[in-house]
Amino acid sequence: MHLPLSIAGTESSGGGGDGVICYADHTQPEALDQLYLADIYPHRFEPSFAIWNQQPEEYVIGHFLTRLDRVNPRYSKLLEAALARLKFVFIDTVPEFEDDFLRLPKNCKKFQLALQNKSDGTVFVNREFFQLLSPAQKGLLKLHEGMISLMKESGDTSSLRSFISYNTLGFLAREI
Repeated sequence: MHLPLSIAGTESSGGGGDGVICYADHTQPEALDQLYLADIYPHRFEPSFAIWNQQPEEYVIGHFLTRLDRVNPRYSKLLEAALARLKFVFIDTVPEFEDDFLRLPKNCKKFQLALQNKSDGTVFVNREFFQLLSPAQKGLLKLHEGMISLMKESGDTSSLRSFISYNTLGFLAREI
């Protein structure tokens, strides 16, 4: 199944979740070394990353919402409701949506992991790449898409990515 063209890159599209694929050898694209959700890609070499990346999806979402509830209970409740409304549909190909800018080494490339239709809460997700994510990164993708659904306008999601990575990987690393 492919994404309906009417959704890709239109005003009803809320942007999407990006992933980063890094290859062991950039001259051999089939030599996949690692796949990362773009939100945590910059932290992949931090000592706490390996521990965090092993956490269950529900743990990551629950801890994020609990932490958020301490500082902004209203937004925490809005995000929890947004997550409940989202519908994830797994498809073969998600078209690229240039909603942010990542600087990557030559052995890595950005790809579109998900694209959200904000008008009905459907999140189209690349089936193959989603299956390669760790459970923690799957939870992070859901949080990312929940926050995207609460944004009033589509646009550069770099600041959202920083917020998510700090409030998940950052605080979980201190607690684990």
